[in-house]
Amino acid sequence: MMMSSWMDSDFRNNDLVKEFTFTEDYDFEYTRPADAEEGKLYLSCIPKPGRPIVWGHVLVRVDRRTLLPEREEYYDEQGKLMRVMEFAEPKNFSGQIIPSRIELVPRNKEGHRTILRYLEAEFDVRLREDIFSLRNLRNFRP
Repeated sequence: MMMSSWMDSDFRNNDLVKEFTFTEDYDFEYTRPADAEEGKLYLSCIPKPGRPIVWGHVLVRVDRRTLLPEREEYYDEQGKLMRVMEFAEPKNFSGQIIPSRIELVPRNKEGHRTILRYLEAEFDVRLREDIFSLRNLRNFRP
């Protein structure tokens, strides 16, 4: 289910929920691709053995000064580029600077792309402990 399309877009449910985390499910190494840009850091993220991850590896480009992600390239197990996620337009939301625009382009679907824009974001919001209980989720009313 996590690998299913989110609202018929190019994003998958896991892209938004992040069931798998980079820090726990991947090993990392710095790399420098042939087309590397100055002022950028490049990380090759390789799934740890035994993890149920579909990608052979992910190449992440980060701005060295801000440490904000700029681009993620997702490769299959044969090394073929399958999709690119671009992060842009950093904005300050509740004291946190994050990219406010994310564009996902699948490489196996000609002409497809999905753009996600954050218009508002709040951090450190206090929620009742029972808000995500099974009972509350079944009977949720806004």
